[in-house]
Amino acid sequence: MTSDRLLRCNPWAWQYLDYYYPNIKDGRIFDPPENHYIASSYTDNLTSNKTINLNLGEKSKKFLLEPAFVQNFADYLFNSGDYVRATSEYKRLCFLTTDGRVKLYAQMMIGESYLANSEFKNALTAFSSINDSSLLNLRQYAQARTYFKMADYNRTREILTIFKNTSLTQKSKILIGWSYFKERNFASGVASFDAFAGDSQLRILLKYNGRNLPKRSRLLSTCFSTILPGLGQIYSERFGDGFYSFLTIATTAAVSYYYWKNDESKIKFSVFSFLTTLFWAGNIYGANIAARDYNQYHTRNYLAKIDEILNQIDLKPVYNFLSVQ
Repeated sequence: MTSDRLLRCNPWAWQYLDYYYPNIKDGRIFDPPENHYIASSYTDNLTSNKTINLNLGEKSKKFLLEPAFVQNFADYLFNSGDYVRATSEYKRLCFLTTDGRVKLYAQMMIGESYLANSEFKNALTAFSSINDSSLLNLRQYAQARTYFKMADYNRTREILTIFKNTSLTQKSKILIGWSYFKERNFASGVASFDAFAGDSQLRILLKYNGRNLPKRSRLLSTCFSTILPGLGQIYSERFGDGFYSFLTIATTAAVSYYYWKNDESKIKFSVFSFLTTLFWAGNIYGANIAARDYNQYHTRNYLAKIDEILNQIDLKPVYNFLSVQ
């Protein structure tokens, strides 16, 4: 790993930023060791938090406690992305209202606020606390969406397959197909969207069957660099790394040969032959990682195109029928 790291520290490294290296840290390319464990599937998770400052001004205490005002304010916070404060206001609404339907609306939106803020355990607890039988499908669908966000795709499908003849059927089928895509099961994902062949937006997904996904064999890449240093990196379109690796190993090999012929003590030969072997071994190791990174990069792009299409569809159900009129 050390010799592979040294071989990748070359003038061409910057062109791989955002392809195989996630970001910059302290003015340098961020390349943690855990990204180069042979069996790892390292991903860099980026999160962002958005908050807003809101000045309501002076309001009478009575008006502030009106359920209609609290709901409107909570909805405003939710739609503005301030999910933490929205959660508090929905809880306030749940406490203040005497209208059973409004209370159910507040409970559902508490779960939605937790879900939007990636507090998945709290979201599941909030949705599970809703006992009204008339909202059974909504509650289960909300739980399925939570499991989807948690990347528990099997659990997502287990819940969604129980829906029949409800207003959530189409949304459920979309989420089921999306879950297959997330698992990189492209054939099943495409099969799930066959029913939407007449939809101009969703039928685009039928071409994402995985057959046109660029791939590189990790075994083949390793063999290439075993035969010729740098060839595995070139196979994985890391041309700068491949050239630099070949140049480095060829140089140390040439110096080793020179000292084999001209150094009677063979000490210098031993040093440079060791370096040649070390760098070559590192290059072979790096070739395997390069093929893995190539596959991950193209798979991420492939999935990003699918996500871009599906993110345009609002899968959140409408709860307005429960809210204050």
